[in-house]
Amino acid sequence: MLSLRKKYKISIDYSDFNIHDAKRYFNGMTELEFTGKELYESVITCGMPYFLLTAKILISRKEEIKYKTYLLNTALEVNSHRYLIFSNKMCYLDSTECAYVNYYIGMFITKLVSSKIFGFDYLVHLNIIKRYMGVKFNSRKRPDLIAFNKNANIYSIFEAKGRTRLDNKTLINAKKQTQAIKLINMSKPSNGIVSAVVHGAENKVKCYLRDPEPEGSEILNIPRSLLIWLYYEPIYLLFKEEEKEKNIEKYANCMNAPIRINDNETLTISMNTKLYQLLSEYEESNIRNCYKRIDENIAEKFFEDFQKISEPLKME
Repeated sequence: MLSLRKKYKISIDYSDFNIHDAKRYFNGMTELEFTGKELYESVITCGMPYFLLTAKILISRKEEIKYKTYLLNTALEVNSHRYLIFSNKMCYLDSTECAYVNYYIGMFITKLVSSKIFGFDYLVHLNIIKRYMGVKFNSRKRPDLIAFNKNANIYSIFEAKGRTRLDNKTLINAKKQTQAIKLINMSKPSNGIVSAVVHGAENKVKCYLRDPEPEGSEILNIPRSLLIWLYYEPIYLLFKEEEKEKNIEKYANCMNAPIRINDNETLTISMNTKLYQLLSEYEESNIRNCYKRIDENIAEKFFEDFQKISEPLKME
């Protein structure tokens, strides 16, 4: 089991970045070091929640988080040099099962990389945005994720891949997916990142990062207030569920939801009470389901109020 308190490493391979970005983000980097806590944070805050796949699926957020941490620990182990490696348990999976687990590992590592290397606070799945906004794409190729920070009108596009091996066709298709987006909220994406996580030498986890030049025509207009809501909504729903079950620890400035991630450790998710109240009010306004009828004043006020909240979410 991967521990919250230990440090781990993965191998990094990057290319296609201009000289400025290569120095800014990597500076010769060949490996990325991080804590177990940072990795578990990525598991909790990325990907497509089950409850959005279909209205007929009802699963608690707590059980979903436990399931994803189980997938993480099924797929990954650590060697004597602190490198994450793919477990031999993967050998017992058939090709479909292996592809499924690899997909999630690719998503988890991409979230980690977007934060640790590229400095983004948020990563939101485009399929979640499509559900609420009915976003239409002219291109058949589209990327997975939009990355952004709350205090700057800067966006990046990420396409996450998880593979046993990386072939040239997969890489070409992934580049086309990231290249599809021309503008986000009238701004050119700062990068279009392909993040491909594969089984490297000695079964080490290796992340290939590529930055192809954008050449598409897709223009996305997505209010930042909606992006922020969609990022926090799964965790907000966790707190709603835990509050209903009376499993919440309430304090003056935060609400805590402890989640056992292995036999010996518990990760406590803390949400600022002001954020919880703000998300509750936003949910009640119902604008998340009515993009065409969004009240711009409500959206603007939500964003202004959110910017005033210090440490909206933390984990320890």
